[in-house]
Amino acid sequence: MKLIVAILIAAAVFWLIRLMYRKTWDEGLQVEVAFPDRVLREGDKGTLQEVITNDKFLPLPILQIKFAITRTFRFAKDAGGDVTDQYYRNEYFTLKSYERVTRTYPFTCTRRGLFTMKNMDLICKDLFMSEEMYASIEHKASLLVMPRRVHEREIPSDCLRLLGEIETDLKLQEDPFAFSMIREYQPYDSMHAVNWKVSARMDKLMVNTFRTTVQRELVIILDLNTHAQLQEDLIREELIRIAATLCAYFVGKKIPTGLLSNGCDILSHEPESVRAGADEAHVRTIEMTLGRIDTKQPCPDILPILKERMRLKNHEEILLLTNDRKDTFLDELRALRNGSDKQLYMINAFLKREPQKESCDFAIPWEIIHE
Repeated sequence: MKLIVAILIAAAVFWLIRLMYRKTWDEGLQVEVAFPDRVLREGDKGTLQEVITNDKFLPLPILQIKFAITRTFRFAKDAGGDVTDQYYRNEYFTLKSYERVTRTYPFTCTRRGLFTMKNMDLICKDLFMSEEMYASIEHKASLLVMPRRVHEREIPSDCLRLLGEIETDLKLQEDPFAFSMIREYQPYDSMHAVNWKVSARMDKLMVNTFRTTVQRELVIILDLNTHAQLQEDLIREELIRIAATLCAYFVGKKIPTGLLSNGCDILSHEPESVRAGADEAHVRTIEMTLGRIDTKQPCPDILPILKERMRLKNHEEILLLTNDRKDTFLDELRALRNGSDKQLYMINAFLKREPQKESCDFAIPWEIIHE
């Protein structure tokens, strides 16, 4: 009789515990997967952090968490996970009552883009390992990876000369009717600026200075419609890196620089655009904008965008970055240059293995060398 009672009690406890797990296993359970650094750059090292909290008395002997993120995050080999079309993580935790567990996994960003993890699957086993409970939760964690900048030694010499020419063309111009002050002569000053009366009195050369006129701006127009037969994605990504590099270069020279592209935002699906600015925060805004471009979306034709910009009556010049070298396209550009007061510069980026053509009279070639 005692044996039967003991069996009945054990069975009751067994079913009671199973029922408790069925009803309350996910109560007080908080699962957070996050990237502590929300914005990184290609080549940077980041971390994936998992924080699991069991805020209740009932322990969780086995909690399995499954989620997928982009395969472009390169984790260490001992971090676990399977790589196919995405990087799939399958984590196991044992949580005591009112316990929090934190795990951190380092990785390297190998590609630009906005990467988001949206969903997560939870699987829990009860105390007797006799039953599994499932739940799918919506959990958004995102990381924006900006494009890397091209190192100066990677910039072709002809392009470096073009950058110097643009910088010279866009430098501040003095207004001869807006006097500012008199200062001592410097080697770069023109002799026409020498104030001879004051120089005679001071017994050294002194020059008049004037307030500057409104400085012209530079708009970099990024065309992501490629016309190569192979490795289009590689060309687009390099064009984006070049755009980021040149924006940083001109802002570093105190030239207000803006961005306009037919590449579309991954969320808004609209072509990207950033108004001109000239500080480090503005450079970061442009690089974050470039990071959000989704090259899988179709790009509008760049010519209508370019024509509309050339018609604007404002203090700006235009630098076009493109892979297009078709004769019809270059003829359209010549007509735009000849019919506008604005200066139109052009850098044409192409793969080394692409068929070679005679260079255009105003297009500066940028050879993309892919190892």
